[in-house]
Amino acid sequence: MGALPGVVGSMMALEAIKLLTRAGAPLRGRMLIFDGLWGESRVISMRRREGCAICGGIHPASPSAQ
Repeated sequence: MGALPGVVGSMMALEAIKLLTRAGAPLRGRMLIFDGLWGESRVISMRRREGCAICGGIHPASPSAQ
């Protein structure tokens, strides 16, 4: 495992900095997959699913949903 948590933490910190400074293209709507064994990464697109309580915008705990 070694350096993997540091690498992933650095990537997460970089994404936060990109969002705060509005620099570069953030990963909004995409997922970065990092393969620590081979040192490769790839990006896949993600979509919101209608009716999903987590990603679809319907939050059961919110007052507007009641």
